[in-house]
Amino acid sequence: MKLTIEELTTITGGRTNGIYEKVITGAAGLDEAGPTDISFIANPKYTDKVESSKAGVVLVTEEFKTKKPAIIVKNPQLAFAKVLGVLAKETTPAYKPQIHASAAVAESAKVAKSAYIGPNVVIDGNAVVSDDCVIVANSFIGRNSQIGRGSIIYPNVSVRENVAIGERAIIHPGVVIGGDGFGFVGTGTHFKIPQIGTVEIGNDVEIGSNTTIDRATIGKTKIGNGTKIDNLVMIAHNVEIGDNCIIVAQAGVAGSTKVGNNVTIAGQAGLAGHISVGDNTVVAARAAVISDIAPNQIVSGYPARPHREAMKVEAMLRKLPEIFEKLKKLTKDK
Repeated sequence: MKLTIEELTTITGGRTNGIYEKVITGAAGLDEAGPTDISFIANPKYTDKVESSKAGVVLVTEEFKTKKPAIIVKNPQLAFAKVLGVLAKETTPAYKPQIHASAAVAESAKVAKSAYIGPNVVIDGNAVVSDDCVIVANSFIGRNSQIGRGSIIYPNVSVRENVAIGERAIIHPGVVIGGDGFGFVGTGTHFKIPQIGTVEIGNDVEIGSNTTIDRATIGKTKIGNGTKIDNLVMIAHNVEIGDNCIIVAQAGVAGSTKVGNNVTIAGQAGLAGHISVGDNTVVAARAAVISDIAPNQIVSGYPARPHREAMKVEAMLRKLPEIFEKLKKLTKDK
């Protein structure tokens, strides 16, 4: 794809620092970019790389001064993402509406004429696949489940019965939505609690590869609008995740926990069951949250506590060998 500077300013909502007759065909980092690539700078750490870069044009903020061809925008990273979205159209597979001959679609299922149903997809009874949906090879949509308009379900995804997925969802390979929650009654053995609830996914949600979101025991497991979930995340039964949250790889949220809006849960963090995490909270990587967290907090450590406090504890732990040696010497002196 070829984009002129004028077209790039329209895409990004920016303006140039000069008049340039250039054609851009690709995008790359400052180090790798060539004369026909667009790049960006968002971190002042890389300021020196702009002048040495071979990029044809660079996305910068108003404050950044450069002699290189540049497009001035409020948020260079966001502008770069918009350009990538346009360039990606040339390489992204085009899924034309069809139901592949090898797909198994129940007679009672409702599949929009504008949807794409790939090879070996199974769509069970009374399931609904809305307009402009794409369901790629080997995926399963259970009975009574609903897939919202414009959603993309990549290969080998399992959406079990009675699940509702909103509009424009992106579900990556290997995801399981609506598997049984992990519930048992101890009776000397482990008596399985039937999981008869469901899962409700909001609009504009993205779920990374091999993530699992369990159905509720009763009621609903909920994922709010705009939430983005990384690969290998585990969401247990009856969990409620708010809007616009970020959950990073290998995090786990135990049953019946409620997470507010705009919460970030970093990699390998764990949240115990039956607790609440307030809006706008950040849970640092590998933190273990075992009790309620108020809104607008940054927590870290094991167990999770306010980040500054956790750093003080960590600093003291590092001094323990020195303190121990001093204590041992004092004991000997006595």
